[in-house]
Amino acid sequence: MSRIDYSKWKSVGESGSDDSDSEARQDMEMRKTAWGPLEQLKKVADGLFEVAEREDNLDSYRRALQHYDELLPRIQELQRADPESYLDKGYHLTVSCHLNACCCFMRAERWSEAHERCTIVLLTSRAKGHHLSPTEEMRARYFRIMTAIPILEASHAVLAQYASMGITTVNNDEANLCFDH
Repeated sequence: MSRIDYSKWKSVGESGSDDSDSEARQDMEMRKTAWGPLEQLKKVADGLFEVAEREDNLDSYRRALQHYDELLPRIQELQRADPESYLDKGYHLTVSCHLNACCCFMRAERWSEAHERCTIVLLTSRAKGHHLSPTEEMRARYFRIMTAIPILEASHAVLAQYASMGITTVNNDEANLCFDH
């Protein structure tokens, strides 16, 4: 793939030669179309996720999760290359990938990994000043609570085992993370 000269985009519409304007417009069009393949990959991953939801098939969840995990670095790469105009679009694609991956982990009862994805969504929205849509925020918070419950139940079971052995002070970092943020 050829490298795009991003410096020309700022001068589009300003007075100058027609050649540089048309070249800059072509670069802008290329930049707009760069998101197309990522959106198609997201649709494929979402399709696998829908099949998994309908059939309750762990293998389909696993394949959907692989697609989401392959898609996330590509979105981040395109965001770095084009930070100005499509930052919000890439952010919401990333959030959707993380939340759907969270669902995949929850269906496979991989609670820690699911909890981590929810936390990534919530912390990123605060740290980078993005705003989650109400639906995204509701899903992230709901999933975070639903993943914390099994983590805490497992922690309590382990603490009970330690207590039966006479050990009363145990620090469980994973359970403590459920209370952070």
